[in-house]
Amino acid sequence: MDIAPLLTLPAALGLHEAIGFANEQARLRYPRDRWVHQVRHLDDIKILIPEDPALYGAITAFRVKGRTTKDDNEAIAQYLMDRHPRLHRPQGGTAAGYCRPGRPARRSTS
Repeated sequence: MDIAPLLTLPAALGLHEAIGFANEQARLRYPRDRWVHQVRHLDDIKILIPEDPALYGAITAFRVKGRTTKDDNEAIAQYLMDRHPRLHRPQGGTAAGYCRPGRPARRSTS
């Protein structure tokens, strides 16, 4: 059993408590809001999450008009990963076709 995670847990929880939930939430929403507000007005991009902050966290899915197949979204993913490596694989199962979940990355330098 790896005991290190158990030993660091109190410090990690203390750090999160010191930062505060509202501050962590704001930090995670900032990159989401930044990119969503830059593309929401574009006719070819459909943001699939309402703008009401009570209805979203840091993740927002989007769809490119006319590009709703898995292959389409894999091509979009590759294009975006080459330029902005902060997105995940296509999400299937939605009634109107595949879409892209956009997630901010939490990076560490350690």
